[in-house]
Amino acid sequence: MIAVIPLAKRRERDREVTYIWQSSDLNIQRMGETDLWGEQVELEFSHNAKRKKYEATIRRVVWQPSAGFTVTSFEVFSPDYPSAVIYDRQVGRYSDKSFTEFERHVIDNIGSWIESHALVRDLLTRTLSY
Repeated sequence: MIAVIPLAKRRERDREVTYIWQSSDLNIQRMGETDLWGEQVELEFSHNAKRKKYEATIRRVVWQPSAGFTVTSFEVFSPDYPSAVIYDRQVGRYSDKSFTEFERHVIDNIGSWIESHALVRDLLTRTLSY
């Protein structure tokens, strides 16, 4: 299962790293829409400055290609778009080094989250069919 990590696209932003898996099929029709969407799973590492924490969050969203960029969408509190913080760590302040160590720790131990967390197992298993 850990083999899914190399299959993800890795996107870096300011104090945030996201691993993205996208289905190639655009076959999801959302209620009231005619456009078709694809499934996307994200594993995001971020710095929550307000709570002074690093957080690792996994979520399911839908995606759609557009002219030169990708549109993503989800519904807050919908069981169709689950999201959960799977691990966090208190920090005094942000540093590139400690943030990289946090990301590496979660990636190196993703197997334990797969075994103990049904949402992580379900979402990462879905990516194997992409």
